Amino acid sequence: MVGEAVKIASNKDNGKIAKYSHLCYKLVLTRQLLINMQKIILIVLGLILVIGGGAYLWKTRINRGLSGLRIESIPESEVTLDDKDLGKTPIDLKDYKPGEYTIKLSAGSLTWENKIKLIPNVETYIKRELGESERSSSGVILTLEKNSSSKTELAIVTTPDGATVTLDGENKGNTPLMISDKPPGNYQLQVSATGYKSQLVKIKISSGYKLNAMFELAVDETLPQASPSPSSSTNPKTSPQATPKTSPTASSSASPKLKSTPPPKPYIQVLETPTNYLNVRKEPNKSAEILTKIYPTEYYPYLDEQGSGEDIWYKISYGDSQEGWVSAQYAKKFE
Repeated sequence: MVGEAVKIASNKDNGKIAKYSHLCYKLVLTRQLLINMQKIILIVLGLILVIGGGAYLWKTRINRGLSGLRIESIPESEVTLDDKDLGKTPIDLKDYKPGEYTIKLSAGSLTWENKIKLIPNVETYIKRELGESERSSSGVILTLEKNSSSKTELAIVTTPDGATVTLDGENKGNTPLMISDKPPGNYQLQVSATGYKSQLVKIKISSGYKLNAMFELAVDETLPQASPSPSSSTNPKTSPQATPKTSPTASSSASPKLKSTPPPKPYIQVLETPTNYLNVRKEPNKSAEILTKIYPTEYYPYLDEQGSGEDIWYKISYGDSQEGWVSAQYAKKFE
């Protein structure tokens, strides 16, 4: 009886030992599996950080206080920035020093020259179609800058003013125009004006950013030009060709002299504009003839004022005692 009892107890102990051994084996396997899973997770996270971080750095290369600049042209053109050769279009720079530059595109006898201002952490896109003359040339400049809010903004200005703006075929009004709170996404932006060739460009609106679109429209020379009306003069020798045509651009003699220090009060100071310049017009309205261009931070003597509300115009003196009108939207008056 005693021997039988010992045998039963021994069998029980063996069963417990077997169960314990099996449990330990499971624990060892589980621990090893966890270690392997940790290794796999660390490898995957490392790859994500390397690939994702590299992509982020590439995407935000201009977010280091530098400027981005993309240039396209028709036809292919040589590009210089302050006489520095950048090569042929298309150009794509991600880390250019911010500042004001004179940009020039050249393709044989076709040239285009203008002033641009590269802003830190902002990419500037220039597309230009060179023509035989300024009237037959056209282009668009797009700049993207960070907003102080999460809203979307689209600012559109054109030369000439008053162009019709359509966004994905929907009429949005006339330039200059500000469109706010449009859903983020890709759009087709078109501007058109009577007597000018329309322009169409694909844009992307993003939350928290303002997209500035500055168009210069080319005269549509395929359209019939208006015939001169009969003169009331009885002089048969008078010819409509005897009267010089007014050019929409200023002559070199009409170029204002830079005012880096304030003149005696009253005077105005030019504020920042989407185009980096401000048109001086012959009359106080957006459709009046453009006499010349003046630039932000410059000062000019104040002469008079017209308009009310948001349509106020300042009369200024510029150049050699010449006079013109500027929009008060982009000028500050000091009295």
